[in-house]
Amino acid sequence: MSPASAMRAGVTPEASRDRSSGTLQHCNSRSTMSPLILYGETQIVAGDRVASGHLLLGQTWDLHTDNMPFVRLVHRKPKNASETWSLTLAGCLTLVGINAEGIVVGNTNLETTDARIGVQYLTVLHRALRSRSLAEAVEVIYQAPRSAAHHYYVAGPDGVATGVECSATRAVCSEFKSGTYVHCNHALNAKIASLEVHPPTPSSHHRQMRRRPICCDHTGDLSVSRM
Repeated sequence: MSPASAMRAGVTPEASRDRSSGTLQHCNSRSTMSPLILYGETQIVAGDRVASGHLLLGQTWDLHTDNMPFVRLVHRKPKNASETWSLTLAGCLTLVGINAEGIVVGNTNLETTDARIGVQYLTVLHRALRSRSLAEAVEVIYQAPRSAAHHYYVAGPDGVATGVECSATRAVCSEFKSGTYVHCNHALNAKIASLEVHPPTPSSHHRQMRRRPICCDHTGDLSVSRM
């Protein structure tokens, strides 16, 4: 399986050759929600409960379907950096991606009151994807002079993932090696939540609560189809 085909199928290039401990799964679909619930993103990190034994990361983009004609899979071969595969929209930098070192990046949107002139989140993701280690990718996100709030997830080939929940001026890291973790469009850490523009929207709250019983409380191993 080629790297491009592997990413479409939801696995890393290494996994397609049975050599990876990480899997990237992107679900470009809308969640089943009532018409009153607005769109957003939902991300899932699953560790030692995955049926395949590999770290599994999933993300939905619950966006309007008129974006679909502009979705692109970009394969980059920089001269002085790792080869990358990323899913994005025409004209944009990385939205979610993986590199040849097994580093995976993605994010969900947050809204906080400390937005400022700074580095835009796609640039942060694009730079993090150049990293040769998980520690470097986390440091890139943590230290970036960010313009606004996001929750970034990064993972490496050793089965470890890190969530970096950020406002423009604050950042809190959480490491995941086991179990499952779900993050939608509201802050889960009190340090970041104290800066949010508004309480969790019905959409974000609904998705967070819906995913918990599906993934976190599910007995037995998790599969891509279950996620």
